[in-house]
Amino acid sequence: MLWTSEKYPVLTGNSTKDLKIYGSLEWDLSMTHTFMGDIILESSNGVKTITSKGTKMSSPTTFNGAGDNWSLMDSLHIDNNLFHTAGNINTNDKKLFAIKYFSNGAAIRTFTLGASLVQIAGEGDVWNISGSNYTLLCGTSTIHFSGNNVNFNPINNFTYYHIIGNTPQSGTRLSIVNSDNVTFHSLRFNQDGVINGSHNINEWFVLGNNTIILQSGSTQTINDVVELMSGPQDSITIKSSVSGVKAYLDLPVVSSCFTELIIMDNEIVNGAAPIAVKSRNAGNNTNWSIINPVFYMDNDGDGFGNAAIRDTFCTQVVGYVTNGSDCDDDNDEIYPTANEIANGIDDNCDGKIDEGITYIFEGTMDNMWIVPNNWDIGVVPPNVCNCHIIIAADCITTGSGALMLMPGGSLTVNSNVILIKSGQ
Repeated sequence: MLWTSEKYPVLTGNSTKDLKIYGSLEWDLSMTHTFMGDIILESSNGVKTITSKGTKMSSPTTFNGAGDNWSLMDSLHIDNNLFHTAGNINTNDKKLFAIKYFSNGAAIRTFTLGASLVQIAGEGDVWNISGSNYTLLCGTSTIHFSGNNVNFNPINNFTYYHIIGNTPQSGTRLSIVNSDNVTFHSLRFNQDGVINGSHNINEWFVLGNNTIILQSGSTQTINDVVELMSGPQDSITIKSSVSGVKAYLDLPVVSSCFTELIIMDNEIVNGAAPIAVKSRNAGNNTNWSIINPVFYMDNDGDGFGNAAIRDTFCTQVVGYVTNGSDCDDDNDEIYPTANEIANGIDDNCDGKIDEGITYIFEGTMDNMWIVPNNWDIGVVPPNVCNCHIIIAADCITTGSGALMLMPGGSLTVNSNVILIKSGQ
């Protein structure tokens, strides 16, 4: 049926009417389509095409052409349910939008998705396949379930490419139901998720602030990539559907460390225990390594960090160190193992200033050392005016508060300050 006109055609009818089409279908770009009855594609032989030219179909649409092949020539948008009871549908790499998809019965039917984006926007049971003689050729397609609470029945032993659950929104959920041994190239939960049955998943992605419930006793085998994208305010909870009864995860050997998890009733099988940091063991878990190694920011790069700025990572990252004992993280010459020098600063972070340092002072030419006014000093030691003066054997006093050094003589202040005459 070719529906074109220069007079803006209108297709209308109430829900008690059916429109049966036995050939190819081409809508007019300027047409108005308010038909509410069922549209049934009944052709029984050959290859038929559907060209919508941007026209949205608001009616329930059924593909019922036994032995027929329907091919999309552009995007098809159905603001209602899509029923696939017989025949073959080829999306031809074009976008397909429908509220729900159902394929039931025993008639021969094939759904070829190629590289298409298939968006299913309804809630509840939105993808339900049952019966026999059904073939799904997923290609590299993406099926995006954009409804709030979705039940996805993928049918046993089938293969899917990209499956995406919703966009992040509080209170939404994607549930995989009534199936077992399904293979997913990638499975992404942008919201809460439920997985019933045991499945094979090459790449598994979970957005933060969501809960994933695994059917008790089931095993999810992840072959390649696991990304649990949690954060400080967005933890991910992984738990079994039955409290106290474990679900199982078979993770890839290359699985990395995870952060911000809450784990309950779960066991890792066939591999080393994955590491989870900033995480909580909520009970009845096996073969998980939940640890919290602390690293300190090393702002000045001297190998010692600031104890006040710390974080927990799976492994040490650039800019952080394992030692948080730096007392000045803005100065790379101050750190616990630094050499103390005569500068009035605690260089080695032991709480003491210039300890064990010999201070060198040069005296006046008249040999008169009056503490401390007539010293030409290189460095003034702390509290020098209150120092206890110990007179060495080669020093003599000349009166109250004054010293005369013999040539080459010296005296010690607080046992670590050496005053040396500058001339003879």
